Amino acid sequence: MSGVSQRTWMITGVSVLVIAAFALGYLLGSKNPKPALEAVTSVSKSDMRGAFGNRPIAPEETAAPQGVQVASLGGLVAGLERKVAADPGNIDQQVLLARTYQELGEHTKALKLLRTLHQHQAGSTEVNVTLATTLMAGTDRQELQEAYQLLDDAARQKAEVTPMARLYQGEIQVKLGDTPKALKIWKGYLAKMPAGDGQRSLFEERISQNSH
Repeated sequence: MSGVSQRTWMITGVSVLVIAAFALGYLLGSKNPKPALEAVTSVSKSDMRGAFGNRPIAPEETAAPQGVQVASLGGLVAGLERKVAADPGNIDQQVLLARTYQELGEHTKALKLLRTLHQHQAGSTEVNVTLATTLMAGTDRQELQEAYQLLDDAARQKAEVTPMARLYQGEIQVKLGDTPKALKIWKGYLAKMPAGDGQRSLFEERISQNSH
C-alpha cells in the first residue's frame, strides 16, 4: 500500500468511527450527545493535521478494516433517517445524517440535506461549517468559493472556529490555484496569534509546505 493511500485509509477510518459514535448515541437515545460543532471546535492539533491529509491521526493498528467500518455505519443510516423524519426540528440530527451520507460516499444526498437545512438555519455555525466542509470535498470552483464564504460566516458567528476557518480557507485557495492568497491568509492569521498558542504550528506547517 502506498504512503498516500495508507494515510487516506487511516484518516477515513478514524472519521468513520467518530461519525458512527455520534450516530450510535442518537439511535440509543442519548440525551446529551456531543454536538457536531463542539467536535469541530475542540479538534486537537494532530486531528487537524490529519484532516488536511498531512499525516495519520491514529496509529495504523488502531484502525479496523475500512469495509467493516463503512458497513457498520451504513447500518445506522436508516435509523438516523427515521430520527430526522420524526423530529425535523432537530438540527444536530440532520447535520449528523448529512455527515454520515458524506462518509459513505453519498455526496449528493449530503449536499441536498445541508442546502435545505441552510435555507432555514443560515445563522447556525454548525450548519455553515458542515456545509462548507462538504463543499470542499469537491473541485467545483463555484462550490469552493461558496465554502470560503460560509467559513467567513461561521467565524463571525463563533470566534472559536476562526482558526479552523482560516486554515480551511487557505486550503480552498490552494485548490483554486491561488497559493499566494492561501499564504496571505495563513500568515495574516498567524501574526495575530499569541506566541504561546498551540495552534501556531498548524499555520507554520502549512506556510512551510506551500512556500516553494
